[in-house]
Amino acid sequence: MGKETVRADVSSDLYALVVYLHASANRDLFAAIGTLELSFSQLKLLERLRGGRRTPTIKQAAALMHVSLPAASRITDSLARRGLVRRETDDRDFRAKRILITPRGEQAIAQLHAARHEEIIAFCDQLDVDEREQLAAALRPVVDHEQIAVYRPAPPPA
Repeated sequence: MGKETVRADVSSDLYALVVYLHASANRDLFAAIGTLELSFSQLKLLERLRGGRRTPTIKQAAALMHVSLPAASRITDSLARRGLVRRETDDRDFRAKRILITPRGEQAIAQLHAARHEEIIAFCDQLDVDEREQLAAALRPVVDHEQIAVYRPAPPPA
């Protein structure tokens, strides 16, 4: 089997698995989004702020979300009123405000990720022990890449 065939087979199989897991997990994810009463734009901003990796200005947030500056301002205002984000004055430009996620905002995102993770746990529970071990062995070198590893859920508290 040639490299291109393997590439096509792996990408097709991986695509099928990702779409299946995504579709399975969306039911609980959408329920959690509804419970938290978040719009997709609000969710997009919170996800971009998650982990404190970014502290954009309103203008930068608009670009991240692909919305207008007034829309980004409204989204930020709504999240700030609910205590999910806060604004702080930029250290270098006192006219600019930086958007920071609050612990409450982090908790909201964690709830959404937990809802999706539960469905993936249910999928793994359907596999027999050998299948789980084979999948773990195949995934290990891939998920150890830093850009993927950052999304690994924290282990449950002991």
